[in-house]
Amino acid sequence: MEFLNTPSSEPEFTGRQLVLLKQDKLDEGVQLIQELASLSSTVSSTDPEQDSHSVSEADITVLETLGVAIINKPIDATHFLSLSAASEEPESPILSVEPEQYFYALMDIGDRVIAKPQPSQSGEISLQYLQGYRDGIANLVDQLANQDSLPFKSILSQTWTDTAAATWGLQATNVVNSRYSGKGIKIAVLDTGFDLNHPGFQGRTIVSRSFVQSNKSLLPVQDLNGHGTHCVGTACGPRNPKTGMRYGVAYGAEIYVAKVLDDRPVIPKGLPGEILQGIEWAILQGCHVISMSLGSPRKPGDVRPFYHKVMDRTLKAGSLVIAAAGNSRQRPAGMPAVNTPADAPAAMAVAALDAREQVADFSSQGDSVNGGQVDLIGPGVDVYSSYVLRTKAGSTTTGYSRLNGTSMAAPHVAGIAALYAEANPGTKGQALWSLLVQNARRLPLASQDAGIGLVQAP
Repeated sequence: MEFLNTPSSEPEFTGRQLVLLKQDKLDEGVQLIQELASLSSTVSSTDPEQDSHSVSEADITVLETLGVAIINKPIDATHFLSLSAASEEPESPILSVEPEQYFYALMDIGDRVIAKPQPSQSGEISLQYLQGYRDGIANLVDQLANQDSLPFKSILSQTWTDTAAATWGLQATNVVNSRYSGKGIKIAVLDTGFDLNHPGFQGRTIVSRSFVQSNKSLLPVQDLNGHGTHCVGTACGPRNPKTGMRYGVAYGAEIYVAKVLDDRPVIPKGLPGEILQGIEWAILQGCHVISMSLGSPRKPGDVRPFYHKVMDRTLKAGSLVIAAAGNSRQRPAGMPAVNTPADAPAAMAVAALDAREQVADFSSQGDSVNGGQVDLIGPGVDVYSSYVLRTKAGSTTTGYSRLNGTSMAAPHVAGIAALYAEANPGTKGQALWSLLVQNARRLPLASQDAGIGLVQAP
């Protein structure tokens, strides 16, 4: 069993800048950035000639789908202030400027009647409606839980154990009884990459790309840490693994791997600019679900509108982001909040549950900020899945491991989202979100810890 947290509650800045542009004024925005920051060369995410070298060499990388410009070169304070001032002008194509800071892998080494949401004429439910529905159910659960109602708790609470057939997480989420496999559904996992030689995935088609410019591996997406391989295994692992015990949810899904975190063995970290490129790539690949077990610490009450807007654009593009809530609860006082980007209203924040159906002691709490709430909870303690094992000599080999973290909970939800997408053809984005929320199993836990409840497979 392994626990891993981010190294510090203080932000670690890179010196680069992320600029959010109005989507209908991208060209004008890039031109303005060039003028204000004295930059010249640009490369676009949709450029067929784009490669890792051209991206790293360009002054500006433009992500056209997300409407983001990444300034790859350090700029001085005068130029930064000019960009920031431009974002305050109503007619400016620049909406905001965000100093880039590192993201990390998130693994921990009164009765009331609630109306069922009704779909709109378009067949989708608004994000605001879903959040109101979630909050209403969460309020009811809070009241019941605080009454210490033993019958209520005995109905909802169970203790789970791994069996020869499946992990406790697949049992608790009803995956073992689902007739769906995620067939035809694309799941993107943005993480440390994937062990391309893992025996549990032989014969599976895996589309991959690395966005880590510092990666020196001969195989660009090869996972030298294990975190990404573990997440892919939980979301998309085989139905009948050679080890006997099933550990993966959507065994029929199409796997897309974006390496956005580096190869360091203890606490992998990544540049948001490269993570954003991974999100853009997943959208362009048509991925229904994007699983992100990574994040940046955030203090309660803090709002980062740049990432809120990016997640909103991702959801509207049809890709549902499932994000780990974070492992910040055990940090110093004042640092238990849901991490970025899970704090964005349009990203589904997933907390971690243990096999006794209690909130993991490391799992971040939600706060009152719009989007800072936990949305769902998933299995995140003692989770068995595929892994990369590091030998005493420092080399790596394929294998399996048990890990803890909201990193482990998020891919459970991502895989189950793929099952719902298969069961409801054409469903994506907000409509897919609504299915996950409506079918979650209520638990006698505070909503700030567990959201609306435990994710359940169709």
